[in-house]
Order: sequence, then C-alpha cells, then structure tokens
Amino acid sequence: MYHHPLGGATKHEESTTTTTVSDSSFVTSDELVRCWVAEGLLSSIRSPLDIPSGTHKVQNNHYCRSAYEVGRIVIHALQEYSLLPAYPDSAPTNSPAISSSQDAVTGLSKLAKDVPRLKQVELSDGAKSDRLRWVSFMNDDGRHVSWDWIEQRSAEFVTGERTISTLILRGCSDISGFPLDKVLNHRLRVLDLSYTMIDTLPPWLSLLLNLLLLSLRGCSMLNKLSPPPLNSSEGNKTPALAHLGNLQVLDMNGVPLLELTQQDGSNKSNLHYLDLSELPPSLAKLTNLLILHVEGTEIICFSDEIFEELQRLHTLKLINNKLLLSLPVSLSKANGLKELHIYNCISLRLQFLLELLPQYLEDIYIKAWEGFKDIEIHGHPNLTTFSLSGPWIRYLSLRGCRNFKTLNLSDDVMALEAVDLSGTAIEEIPHILPNQSQLKMLILLNVPCFKRFPWHQLVRFPNVFCLDHTADDNNEFLKTFTQQEICADEKQHREKTTNTAQLKINDSRIFHSFTADAARNLITNGQFLQSFKVHIGVRGKEPLNKEVELCSNMKKLSTYNDVHFSEAASIVPMMKLQPRERHVEMSAMDRYPHGLRQLPSVTHSILLRDDALVICLTDLNSSLMSLEECFSHMPYSE
Repeated sequence: MYHHPLGGATKHEESTTTTTVSDSSFVTSDELVRCWVAEGLLSSIRSPLDIPSGTHKVQNNHYCRSAYEVGRIVIHALQEYSLLPAYPDSAPTNSPAISSSQDAVTGLSKLAKDVPRLKQVELSDGAKSDRLRWVSFMNDDGRHVSWDWIEQRSAEFVTGERTISTLILRGCSDISGFPLDKVLNHRLRVLDLSYTMIDTLPPWLSLLLNLLLLSLRGCSMLNKLSPPPLNSSEGNKTPALAHLGNLQVLDMNGVPLLELTQQDGSNKSNLHYLDLSELPPSLAKLTNLLILHVEGTEIICFSDEIFEELQRLHTLKLINNKLLLSLPVSLSKANGLKELHIYNCISLRLQFLLELLPQYLEDIYIKAWEGFKDIEIHGHPNLTTFSLSGPWIRYLSLRGCRNFKTLNLSDDVMALEAVDLSGTAIEEIPHILPNQSQLKMLILLNVPCFKRFPWHQLVRFPNVFCLDHTADDNNEFLKTFTQQEICADEKQHREKTTNTAQLKINDSRIFHSFTADAARNLITNGQFLQSFKVHIGVRGKEPLNKEVELCSNMKKLSTYNDVHFSEAASIVPMMKLQPRERHVEMSAMDRYPHGLRQLPSVTHSILLRDDALVICLTDLNSSLMSLEECFSHMPYSE
C-alpha cells in the first residue's frame, strides 16, 4: 500500500529532468515493519536457531524473537530476492535523497501494479466500502485491499459494518476535504497522516480507541495537540491523544511541537515506540518505551534522570543532533539498553559518553564526525558487536571486552592507524581492517584461535602485527614489540626498520588462504611482511631455558646408549639456529599441520621442536628457500 504513483510527478515532487522521490514517497523499512506488526501480520516467535551469545535461553532451548526482529529478517529476505528495493533503515530527517531512487520507485510500482484502484466517491458505496480492509490514498493515488483476499481472516469481517483496519493518507493534498466519516471506525489499527498539512489533531481521533499506530511524520504545520475531543462537555478538555490508550507506535518525527503535556502522555502503558523532534521532560514517564529515536533535533541535553526511569528501553538512536553536548550519567543505569546508535552528533563529547555505557549493552553503531579521532572501550562485559563508519577515526581499542565477537567497518573508514582487539572473543578479522591504507599497528593478544584469516583478500598489511593466543592482554607489547626489529644473519647483526609480524597460534589452518598469489602480492611484490616470526602449536609460555629443555628431550628420547647429557650439551651449540628475518617455529601436537603449503616458500629459517614433525615437510611446497639451514650445523653422523 506504500507505493509510488505510476503516473507523472505529483505536486510533492520537483519537476526536473530526473524524477526525484519526495519525502512522502520514501518509506523506510522500519516503518513497513511497524505497520505489519500493528496489523497483526507479524508476531513474536520462538526460534531454535542463532541464539545470540549471552541471551537467556527460554524453555526448550528456544530464543524468543520480537515481532520487530522478525520483520527485519523478512525485509532482508525480500530485498535478497529483489522483491523490495534496498531501503536503508532510516533516512536523515532533512534530506529526502535516496540512493538508486528510481530503482526503488520501480520496485514498489511493480509490487503495487495489481492492487485495485479506489476513488474517493467509491467510499460512499456501502456494498464496496463495507468490505474494505486496507485503504491508501498516498499522494492522492487511491488503492485498496478487501477482506476477500484471505479466507482465514474473514472471521473479523462483519457484514454491514465498516471494518477498515489500515488507512494511509501519507502525502494527501487535502485532508480537510477527505470523506473521513466514510472510513473511520473503531476497528482502525493503523492511521498514517504523515507529510500532510494538518495544523492540529482532528477531534475525531479520540474515537479510534483501538488504534495501535499513529504516524504524523513530517507534518511540519502541526504545532499543537490539544483540541477537545468530539462530544466533549465544557468541563472536559481532555486532548484527543489522551484517549488512545492502546497506542503502541507514535511517530512524530519532524513535528515542530514545543511540548507534550502530561495529559497527552497519560494512559500510554502500551506505547513502545515514540519518535519525536523534541524531548519533553515527561518522556521519562513512558516506562514501557522500547525504542527512542532522536533525529535532526536542536536538543542540547537530556533531563538528568530520564534513563534511570526508562528501564525497558532497548534501542537508543541519536542521529544528526548537531547541538547535543552530552548525555546524563543516568545512561549508565539503563539496564535494558541493548543497542546504541550515534550518527553525526558533532558537538557530543563521545569519549565521555563511552565511559557511561550501561553494562548490558550489546551492540554499538557509530558514524564518526570530523574532530573525533579516538575510540576506547575497555573491559565492557557484554559488548558483542561494534560497527563504525566515517573517515576520521585513527585509533580504536576494544581491549578486554571479553564477549566482543564482531567488528563491522564501512568502506569509508580510511584513517585507522592503530587497532587493539586484545582480550576479546573476536571470531573473524574483516579483510577491510588489515587493508587499511594508514594502518600501522594491529594487536590481537589473548584472542581465540582463528581457523581462517583473509590472506587472499589482502593488498597490504599493517607495519606491526601481533597475534598471540596465549599472551596476556596488557600493554607489555608496547615496551617489547616495536617496528625496530633486530635481524640476525650468519655474519653480523644489523638493525633496520621493516614490517614486523609475530604470530603465536595453536592451529595452522589460519594459513589455509595464504596462497601463492597472497605470498607473491604481499611479500615478493608488495614489500609487506618482510619480517615475521610464526610459532605454531604453542602451549602456554615459552620455557625460560630452551637449551636445557632441548638437552633433556635429547637424553629422554635418544636411541643411542652412549649419548649422555654432557654430550648432548656439547651438541646443542652446534645445532643452535639463529632465527632469520622470516622465521617459522613448529612445536605442534599435530603430525600433519594444515595450511602450510605456501608459507615456507617465503620463509628464511624453520625450527622443528619435535622431530616427529619432520614428516610434515614432505607435503609442503618444494620451493623452501633455506630449509637446509635447519640442519646445516648438525654433524653428518647425527
């Protein structure tokens, strides 16, 4: 029912050589989902799949998904199969621009082409109007769907009674002349008056006692909500909005109201979505509010105790609020908050805000702005996902966020110089991170053992890279691991500045995608990874005295009766290997390490700490550059 007119440009569009989609024609996916839920087309479900980490599992090991979460999944599926245009979740209040707008218009027009037409005069035809279920005069183009379309819902149809459940007048040019008396009824669930020229709420609104969704988005002339309802006495001046006790969604984005009165906000225990351009202090009384979307406002601050009252608040979106300076300390007490979105709030002291994050917050989405360069979130107990966009951030540290798993970087993130993800549970490194053109350091200490790494997608590599599954996630690497690497060769020690990588891993499958092309592009041609040390199969910390450990192993495992400890000790100096610039050491328990077909082709020295591993070399690439160096100091007889 949210379709674009198939004819020429309407009065809401600009007449240019390229058709421009108007505000009223742009319907976000969030708006669609909210309408579906209000109509009862979607409901909460229990799913046995994809249970989020840290989520309380309900009976039978099922995860309860809200109807809005289900709706987002449906929207994504429709877009994947090209049944809906790829609308973003939300659009800037003051900017109707849409990428690929013509494709979006075409997509909705195709979906709407078979929806029956409707003229206003037909609303007076009782035989037809009584069977109408959904009615839309969006941008003055009439469409409808009747109760006959689906048999199982026919029980809700009552002969001789108007049972319209959805009325869409979005962008309608003349609300005052529309025959509302022919369509309004107590069964109405969805009323969309967005982008119309109404200047006050009509009094008949008080009769819609079962209304679940009211959209006044973009009603730029609406400056008061307080006319008395129909049939009111002189002593009863209760505003129409106060009668809508079942209202679940109230969208007033772009409405220039100065305040909501206590009467407007009364009887709203079912309200869980409120979208305003201004925030009155009485907002804190909406204790069942789930989503707070603050966009394009001139708000400077919030009331001190607002978030302490909103304990059920699940999602907070702060978008393009350019005068917003800070959030109150009570944000840290919003124990129900799971999602935080911050986009382009250029006056906001973000680092101070990040120190107020409530402990149960799981997902953070930030679109950075100029002048904001560093992000540090350390030791947050429940942070799971972090999404970043914007070309200004240089330093990102999520160290110690032990439940953190997913890092999302948009294509416009281009200034990152240092990233520390130590002590997290990150599952996979996105290829856009090591490919960052300015990235100098990427630190991953005390992280899970990756089974894959995007070697095949890399065109560059950070100057300093440290991946260690066993090291403590502290700042010791800043003292011991720098770009100045002492490189030894057979004749002399020389110091030079180079790319440095250090990996201590338990599973060699991380090198599965280290292909011949990756080796050539990164090292041979790309001049990256010119210095690296790879330790495979490390268990715990390295022994303090490797020579003593090696002698002990020789005495224990030697098959020669005449080889004693003293003789083994005399052999060790001859066997001692000086690691070269590119060094691989294996002490794996696995006899056949996986993924090591190409790494030895660019390796200068290899040390096998268990002779049972020698057999694995028969399956490696034959182009070992200096394998003989592993054995060059051993007597021929040994």
